[in-house]
Amino acid sequence: MKARILILVMALLGLHACKQTTAPKAATLQALVDKKVWLFCDSIETEKINVIQNAPMLLHRLHALLPQFSLAKDSATRALIQCRLGDLYLSCRKKDSALAYGELALPYFEMHPDFKKPLFYCYKVLGITLAQLRDDIFRSNYYATKAAAICMAPGADTLLPLQERVQAISAAANTNTYCGYNGQSVKFARTAMRLVENHAGDLPSFYGRAIQAYIIALLLDNKPDSARTYLEREEKWIAQSHYTLQLNEFYTNKTSYFYIVKQYDSALLYALKTDWTVDPFQEAYTKLELYTLLKQPEAARANLDRATQLIAGNDPPMDMLRDFYHHKTRYDIWYGTRQGAENSFSMFDSLQMEVSNQERSRMAASLESEYNLGEKQKAIDNLRQADRQAKEEIRGKNLMLTITILGCLLCAFIIVALLLFSRQAKLRNLATLTRADRDKLALEQRLLRTQMEPHFIFNTMAAMQSLVYLNQNEKAIAYLNKFGRLLRGSIEHSREDYVPVAEEIEMLEDYVSLQAIQSDNSFDYVIRTYEGFEEDDTRIPPMLLQPFVENAILHGVRNLPYRGHVEIIIAKQEGVLDCLIRDNGSGLKGPGTGTRKSLSIQITRERLSALTRETGYPARLELIDNTATGLQGTTVHLVIPFI
Repeated sequence: MKARILILVMALLGLHACKQTTAPKAATLQALVDKKVWLFCDSIETEKINVIQNAPMLLHRLHALLPQFSLAKDSATRALIQCRLGDLYLSCRKKDSALAYGELALPYFEMHPDFKKPLFYCYKVLGITLAQLRDDIFRSNYYATKAAAICMAPGADTLLPLQERVQAISAAANTNTYCGYNGQSVKFARTAMRLVENHAGDLPSFYGRAIQAYIIALLLDNKPDSARTYLEREEKWIAQSHYTLQLNEFYTNKTSYFYIVKQYDSALLYALKTDWTVDPFQEAYTKLELYTLLKQPEAARANLDRATQLIAGNDPPMDMLRDFYHHKTRYDIWYGTRQGAENSFSMFDSLQMEVSNQERSRMAASLESEYNLGEKQKAIDNLRQADRQAKEEIRGKNLMLTITILGCLLCAFIIVALLLFSRQAKLRNLATLTRADRDKLALEQRLLRTQMEPHFIFNTMAAMQSLVYLNQNEKAIAYLNKFGRLLRGSIEHSREDYVPVAEEIEMLEDYVSLQAIQSDNSFDYVIRTYEGFEEDDTRIPPMLLQPFVENAILHGVRNLPYRGHVEIIIAKQEGVLDCLIRDNGSGLKGPGTGTRKSLSIQITRERLSALTRETGYPARLELIDNTATGLQGTTVHLVIPFI
């Protein structure tokens, strides 16, 4: 009993000493900001003041407060006022002022990233404003993506109103679209859509903004079937809610959709409904293309003449001119003269080269912008480090004495604790050994999941090098993007127990396409999936399908005397995914079986067995030699329970 009391006293003394050595808790923003400024800025949000209606009064009061606080003594108060000014000017559509005050407030809150709310507003103001000004789309995307990341972090629902989160994430989707990052744009737009899909009635403008961003992202990412689903949902919503403010954007998207799926009569119908007042040149060359494809030369000619007149009196963007001459080339081939077609194609080819040069310049600007922002972040980190070091030096003298006392107390505590709890330590060691045996299989699985065939990596690098030497830069960049996405996904998935089906299928498609390029397209492939898998929340263990796809390519269709074919079919049933992997190779008795193949099958069976116990749905792995029935190749049948 006395020993226990002694231990308790020592522990309390040790805790007291720890409190003395621990750095003081960081102050909250409210504690650093002037009280009257805090209450006024907080009232703008918490009391839900009509910002647009009261903007002149609010701006006047904030501008009157700003000179009262110096940068040296009241930097937190001053930064909060500047942040609020930037957000108010953004609401009033005064872009230059919003940009100026956002840039003034940002350095302080980047130095204090724990103040996430004002940091979010700074990023949001800069991202949206730069996008509207079209001044620097890559810097705009950097800030918009930063704001969206705060919105998607844990706890964001208690930090920020739903409207702010939807607006910021939709803006990130749009800026990623401007930069050509279509995959990232789809992910952001999907997130915004999920946040607001149950608030179409009470937040119509934000719902409309989110669904528009999602439809555009899906169309640009070449997913017309998914886009059609949301176009139908938007049409139904507009009809029920009578929210007509975005009806024109809806008509434009319907025109684009029907043009992509080659239903030109429907595309023309919605083009005629669209109000093209803002851009009559786009109207003219869009209708020129549609009337040409519908074989109505008189109407096409009228729009050609109108577009030509508009060019003479305006200065259309280069990419729009390129599209016009592309459509005019088709018209001249079908209904014009050979000389006219040659001239139109020559103009199109020249403009295409100019646009490509602009794209390369934009990529160079993107790299430079990212480098500059990275250098800025390094400078901020250095300032934070210097601030931490200064605080450590201030506490240094008291810390040495406290550490000495704490060391003596801890030594006494450890000696007594070792004597009293030796038995418990032995039991803990035994439990650790038991857990180590139990986790052996899990570690083997993770190791196998993180492995990627060395020959595949080397061949991939060689293929990229060959494309660069042949000056096929666009193919090399696309090839590099796929390879980087595949490596990043493999590393990220190795840390996860379950991943979304859409991400797993995307990795499979990248892997198979890279293998096809490496083998000089000696085989073709097809991946068939169930409808709506991109928006599906279904999750499965990672890297279950990839080993069998790899076997189908390396041991099935590679080096065949005839053209190889790999088919992957994924169907969704109750509680499980039914997957088939077929090839037209030499079958299971063909050359190429080895230790890694056998090991991957063994571990996959063990993983499926564990998955059955966890979900209650039966998993199955079946290898079928098609040559036994007179056919070609091998079929792998996988039944995977999902969560």
